[in-house]
Amino acid sequence: ELTPLWHAETYQAMVDDTLGGVKANRVASHGSRELVVDGEDDFFAAFAQKPLPDVIDASSEHLAELREREQRLRARTAQGAPQAASSSKELAEAIDELPKILESKKRLEGHTELLGAVMAHVASRQLPQFIQAERQRFDEKLVAELIEAPLGDDPLPALYDRLRLLFVFALDPDDPLPDRALDAFRAALAARAEPHAAFLDRAFAALATLRAAILSRAGSARDDEAAAAAAPRDDDEPSSSSQRFSRILATAQAGATKLVDKAAKGVNSLLATKAPFAVKLLDNVFEARGPLNDAFLAVDAASDDRRLDQPPADAIIFVLGPGSYTEYHAVQAAFANSPRNVVYGASRLLNGSAFLDHLIDRAASPAD
Repeated sequence: ELTPLWHAETYQAMVDDTLGGVKANRVASHGSRELVVDGEDDFFAAFAQKPLPDVIDASSEHLAELREREQRLRARTAQGAPQAASSSKELAEAIDELPKILESKKRLEGHTELLGAVMAHVASRQLPQFIQAERQRFDEKLVAELIEAPLGDDPLPALYDRLRLLFVFALDPDDPLPDRALDAFRAALAARAEPHAAFLDRAFAALATLRAAILSRAGSARDDEAAAAAAPRDDDEPSSSSQRFSRILATAQAGATKLVDKAAKGVNSLLATKAPFAVKLLDNVFEARGPLNDAFLAVDAASDDRRLDQPPADAIIFVLGPGSYTEYHAVQAAFANSPRNVVYGASRLLNGSAFLDHLIDRAASPAD
C-alpha cells in the first residue's frame, strides 16, 4: 500500500507533509509561533480534513468575522457606565465574551501563518501537479514534465517529491511504469541532483528490490488462484485443528497475492479519483462484492468458512506498519455520508518523505 507516498491535499496532511511533521499535536512553520493543532481548536477540528483551498477561504472569512465581533464588543465596553439593568447585563456579557474572542482570534492568526508557510511550499514545489499526477493513471507526459523540471533553490525536498512520484507508479502491480520510462527518469534526476548522487543511488537500488518483489508476486497471483481452485476439497471429512490451521494460512497467502494482483481492477470506488487501497477494501467488503471482498479472509476459530456471513455494519481498519493522514482522511471522506462507522488506525503515522525513507531502509535490510 503506497498511499503514504501520495502528496497531501487536506490541511492536516499538508501541514504534516510540508512542515516537517506534526509532533505531539504541535507544529511550527519556519519563523512562526508554535501552534497546537488538536480537537480543542474549533477551526482545526472543522477543517483539518478539508482541501487546502477551502481552508484558506474559511480562514479569511472567520478571521474577518472575529475582528468585527471584537470591534463591536470593544465599542460596547467603551461606552461608559450603563444606565439600566439590561444594559449592565449586556456589558457584563460583552466583558466575559471578549477574552474568548481574542483567544479564538489568536489561534486563527496562527493558522493564517501556517497556511502561508504551507502555500510557500505548494508554490515552489509545484505540489498541485504532483497531486494530480498521483491520483490518476500514469500519464508519461505529465510525469516527465515534473521529473525534468528544475529542482529549485532547495533541491532535497524537490528530489523527494519526484522520487515519491516514481515509487507510486513504478511499484503499481496493475499498471507498472515501463522500464524504458523509469531508466529515462533516473537519468534525468541524476543530471539534476548531482550533490545527492549517493542518496539517489540508494533510492533506486531500493526501488529495484521492491519492484522485483511486487511484480513477481503479482505475476504469480493467477497461478496461485488456479492451483487453489484445482486442489481437491475435503469439506465433508473431519479435519484436525492443525490441518484446519494450515488451510487458513494457505488461504491467507493466496488472498494476499490476490490483493496485489487485483487491487485496482473493476472497483467501483467511492471516490471520483484513484482511491487508496483502504477505501477500495472497505468499499468491497461493505458491499459484499468485488475482488477484494473475494480475497478477504475472515478467521473464525469455530468455523472453517473463511467468508463473512454478511457484510459488517461498521469497521476498524488498522495498518500494521506506517499509515498516513492522507489515507486516514480519504477513508473518512469516502464514508462521511454512510450509516457505517469506520475507525482508522496505524502503528505510526508518517508523511510522504518519511515513508520514502522507510521504504529505502526496509529494502536495504529486509530481514530486520
